[in-house]
Amino acid sequence: MSTHIVLMGRTDGPVLKGYQHYGGIRKLYLLHSPDDIEFKFKDLAMKVKKKLEGAGFEGVVLKQVNAFDMNDIIFAIIDIVDHEKPPYFVNITGGTNLMAGAACATSFFIGAKAYYVLGKRGGTMEESQVIELPVPNIPYYRTVDKSQLRVLEALSRLGGKAPNSILRESMEISPQILSYHIKELSRKGLVEVLREEVSSSQNESRVDRRMITVKLTNAGKLVLGWSSTKVK
Repeated sequence: MSTHIVLMGRTDGPVLKGYQHYGGIRKLYLLHSPDDIEFKFKDLAMKVKKKLEGAGFEGVVLKQVNAFDMNDIIFAIIDIVDHEKPPYFVNITGGTNLMAGAACATSFFIGAKAYYVLGKRGGTMEESQVIELPVPNIPYYRTVDKSQLRVLEALSRLGGKAPNSILRESMEISPQILSYHIKELSRKGLVEVLREEVSSSQNESRVDRRMITVKLTNAGKLVLGWSSTKVK
């Protein structure tokens, strides 16, 4: 059983196509903008709800968003995820371009499968195709605890790459605690641990040792950028 988040557009075809294609849906959230003079988005969403209820599906929930406010769209999706179980699917076919962009980006961080209903010119909705978009393997930021987020934040302040000792000093934590957090962040692909050979001169003799350097990955930068406002 899955949770679907669907952007309401000018027609109900993409909504119904996604519903028919996947099946096994627990909840289907219709994100719609308010009615305006040109088009009644909320009214159409209500009609889709009634149509699916008439077919025996009682899991449709309407959720109004500001179609031109990216944060409103993002947080509406996050709110759904916080109250529903995975797996999550996001239908980005309808809505404004901003809604589609925000929904697609958010799907990366909640581990959702984003999809698009591609209609055939002059064809019927039955002839349309459901195209799933490739989603990068980025962990949902709420699976990264506050201590780990602080490590990412400290690493970012140090330019995205720093020796383990410098990172530890900047955070004022024990080597054992930092080692644990780095291990977890590395497992999630948010940092890369580099072991570099370094040489130093002391009393005219060379001392060779291995220096551990921690580097913020692109995925780590994305997660940090997404969640930094929530790190306290």
